Amino acid sequence: FTFYLDISPKVANSRLSGMDKAKEIYEEEEKIEKITSIYKWLVGKFPQEFVVINGEQSIEQVTEDIISKIQNS
Repeated sequence: FTFYLDISPKVANSRLSGMDKAKEIYEEEEKIEKITSIYKWLVGKFPQEFVVINGEQSIEQVTEDIISKIQNS
């Protein structure tokens, strides 16, 4: 499976800024927006290759969704 965790750049940036670590070069909001648009294009072009998970859910729910997809396949 290729899982795509669908999360807005604003939420991603907010979560990253709350982490206790140095930012990586790709963790700037502008870069996150570009990366998000590329992945959304890929998911749209090749939907059969991706399992889209709502990444704005809690960590527990995201984990549950991923495990459920794996177990039910």
